[in-house]
Amino acid sequence: KTLELFSDDEVNGVYVVLEGVYQGSTTPLATKFRQDFKAKYNLDADANAALHYDGTMMLGEALKQAGTTDNKAIRDALQKLQNFEGTTCTYTMHADGESCFQYAVYQFNKKAVEMRKTYDFGKK
Repeated sequence: KTLELFSDDEVNGVYVVLEGVYQGSTTPLATKFRQDFKAKYNLDADANAALHYDGTMMLGEALKQAGTTDNKAIRDALQKLQNFEGTTCTYTMHADGESCFQYAVYQFNKKAVEMRKTYDFGKK
């Protein structure tokens, strides 16, 4: 909906870099997320929706691991997540707060978004 605020000329050619690779992903989780999102909202899920879904699911896993709603316990559990399978990548939390080392470059072509290139920097 945000793109509706801009004309084609204002967004045409703009590049965006997002963590994780969602567009074109054929993993079972990404495929199921895409289908469920379309069924519920009658919209195609974009990378932002997938990233927010991943963050919500990681928080849910941290709550489960913490076994409490105490903020510090949840933060500590979140920092310990390893190999958490998301829709955009597999997340492993590192001491510096980084969790995903895959990135995608997208370009706006009028109001369509096209993935141009992906990068995988591996784990630290």
